[in-house]
Amino acid sequence: DCDKGLICPYHGWTYNVNGQLIKATQLKGIKDFKPKNYGLLSIPNHILFDNLIFLNLSLNDKESSDLFKKVIKSVTNYTEKVNKFNNA
Repeated sequence: DCDKGLICPYHGWTYNVNGQLIKATQLKGIKDFKPKNYGLLSIPNHILFDNLIFLNLSLNDKESSDLFKKVIKSVTNYTEKVNKFNNA
């Protein structure tokens, strides 16, 4: 349930919905470990399309917009081809 945050099943690190590290169970007792220094970074350019998440780490909004349009077109074309094949 993402409304409560994100938990890494491998490391056991737990982040709240704002990306702040709130628990790192395997790092208890590590000298000078400060969870506040290990939060998740914000990704300004992203879209959710057809249950897929696309990220662009560029800070250029125009570049991201153009790229996402191309990605959506490609995914749509691919999905249509797969659906035609499956329904044949």
